[in-house]
Amino acid sequence: MAAHDERRRLLAAVAELRRIVPARLTGRQFLAAANAALPVTEHIALLARLLSEADRLDEHTGRRVFLSGSAHDTPHVYEAIEAEGHVIVGEDHSFGDLAVTGPVGTASLDALAEHYHRGTLTAHRATPGARAAYAAVAVRRCRAELFVSYCRESDEAPAWDFPAQRAALDIPAVLLEHQEYGRADLAALRKEPACPK
Repeated sequence: MAAHDERRRLLAAVAELRRIVPARLTGRQFLAAANAALPVTEHIALLARLLSEADRLDEHTGRRVFLSGSAHDTPHVYEAIEAEGHVIVGEDHSFGDLAVTGPVGTASLDALAEHYHRGTLTAHRATPGARAAYAAVAVRRCRAELFVSYCRESDEAPAWDFPAQRAALDIPAVLLEHQEYGRADLAALRKEPACPK
């Protein structure tokens, strides 16, 4: 548990590389760093190396996007959005920022269960109000300029949150519904989303 807590600490620092302006990591790069299929000790070493080289990383500009909705265990949707000139600077799914929420602390099964129980603000485990409150804070923290809720086919829960999220934000928001797994129809994203009143 101590090793995994160290990994979470380093990932939280890596996530900050997206939040700075200009971003030093793209959303796709962060997703790859966060979900590298490595033993924890190797992952810790890789993350530490990435952080040690942060000042030499490329700068990424473009419209800063916060990605909400369905989870992404592949980079395809991130790549599609970022190919449009955007940079994903935050998200609220279990393979992204929500995977690096705080340490477990005590080395016990109870502490581990409690960590994952309280740290899951995904659409399937939290109320629309809680998700909207989280989105408002997270969007400000990563200086997002556009909120995108991406909802896959047969994953209706994230779309239920969207009205409350949009109402809680002071940036434009767009809903991409009924998306095929690993793909993104970005027609709605290409239109200029209205800013909330």
